[in-house]
Amino acid sequence: MDSKRTHEAVAQWFDALGRGDMESVINGLAPDVDFELPVDRYNRVVNYLGRHRGRDAVQAAFAGRAETTEVLEYEVRDLRAEGDTAFAVVYTRAAHTRTRQEFEIEDAHRFVVDESGRITHWKVYFDPDTEVAAFTADRQERLIQAAWAGDTAAVRTLVEVENADVNRVDPASGLTPLLIAAGRGDDALVNLLLDS
Repeated sequence: MDSKRTHEAVAQWFDALGRGDMESVINGLAPDVDFELPVDRYNRVVNYLGRHRGRDAVQAAFAGRAETTEVLEYEVRDLRAEGDTAFAVVYTRAAHTRTRQEFEIEDAHRFVVDESGRITHWKVYFDPDTEVAAFTADRQERLIQAAWAGDTAAVRTLVEVENADVNRVDPASGLTPLLIAAGRGDDALVNLLLDS
């Protein structure tokens, strides 16, 4: 595939994405597309990050993003192609749907396009710090609520995935999650919080 055709294919794909034409977006991907949004222990709270293979997996990642993220502004700031590979710089301003905290990200995308003009490989390079902050802005309040409810699974996720501070004091009661769990006589939750 030559550079001009690659550029046109990716530009049309971004145009469909900007219009919210998800049918054209998904059809612009090869059936076995390999889409990667790198995930690690610091950004795993962002539910749609990871490696997604195939159109259905990409569509599920888009659905996960739609549940948690309201896009307020989206702009392709640069798009270049060389042979079958395109590179794009994309700006996004968005808000997390639960916390309502806004964040901005400028990320780089690398696409490989096949002879039919469909995207076969797509990888995004980004610094997710502002997005992680938006996803976890209410983690301390949710930790206190989970401790009061005795929800061990939620406490575990908040502590292990979202790095909630187990020593944070509930402003209403003056108690830490450990003191709340101890007061409830919840041995499992007490042990989890002690281990944390």
